[in-house]
Amino acid sequence: MPHIFKIERPLFKHRYDAHPDDGGASLYVRMRLATNNLPDLALHGGPDATCPVVAVCHMPNFSKTLKIGLGDPSAADGAVRWEDLIKANVSGTRHCWAMDLPAHNSGGKVARRRLVWKRTRNVAVEGMKTSGLSPRNWKLLEDTDGEGEGEGEGEVLAVFTSDVSPGKAGALQVNVDFGGDWETMVLITCLALYERSRRR
Repeated sequence: MPHIFKIERPLFKHRYDAHPDDGGASLYVRMRLATNNLPDLALHGGPDATCPVVAVCHMPNFSKTLKIGLGDPSAADGAVRWEDLIKANVSGTRHCWAMDLPAHNSGGKVARRRLVWKRTRNVAVEGMKTSGLSPRNWKLLEDTDGEGEGEGEGEVLAVFTSDVSPGKAGALQVNVDFGGDWETMVLITCLALYERSRRR
């Protein structure tokens, strides 16, 4: 069953709020102020900044690659898994990343799987439609050929549909359940694309 987050970006606030449709706790995403050296985005595992950080994103200036960290870089153990979110084409309609996930037909074994966020005009979150007013609509596919095309088997693993209403960002629908780390990575990579696009 798909898991949907309604994502808000409150006006005049440096944050996003992700509200799950299953009644679970909202997630708080802090945006970096221009005057400090914190990550550009920090995803907290609860509704405010007092909750533990579970993922971060750094957006280096003039770089095609965003740095995604699963974990809290400021934690004493420093146990963060870093991944690259890479712009795969000149137009910026495709962004690739990878993580360890259950392998296909492997009986529980884990394998490195490549993924790609692709801009879409045809696929939307359940009950929504894509808007021609926004380029911030993406679908997540497996990048089986390693070229950032993401055609492969064609399964849409997740989809983000933007909402141009004031104070709204959109909705993220996660279609497959690979566990908590998977959902965290889908959310932080999606918000990283949204925030990078918004800043341009």
